Amino acid sequence: MQYLKIITWLLFVFSMLLLVSCDPGQIIRIENTSGAAASIEFVFKKGKEYYEFEDLRNGEVLFLQLSPGAPDSVKDFHFGIGHWKVQGSLDSLVAMVESVEIKSASATITYSGNEQVQTFFEDRIEGRMDQMILISIN
Repeated sequence: MQYLKIITWLLFVFSMLLLVSCDPGQIIRIENTSGAAASIEFVFKKGKEYYEFEDLRNGEVLFLQLSPGAPDSVKDFHFGIGHWKVQGSLDSLVAMVESVEIKSASATITYSGNEQVQTFFEDRIEGRMDQMILISIN
């Protein structure tokens, strides 16, 4: 009986250590905080699919319309575990994106080419463990 308690306790401690030491989930969160309708469009390079954006893509384009109010003002994409500053993680995302266009009531901004797309994503990495790219449309 004592042996069973010790084994159970050790399994519990080992499980908790695994959970604590794991990398967080990689997330891209797009949120509309502008108070008006907004949209974002990702154009992907042909044949480059390192990350799956659910099945919302139409060919090489992912277009999202975000309403001003919850719950349609936020869209999350989850990509497994890791953080964005690990070598190759952000590079793989940038390698598959041709351009990003954000349209809001106040402006339309386009980021295209590897350098602009790289800077766009890098500047938006957040979280205690760099696990989230937060694209906030104001």
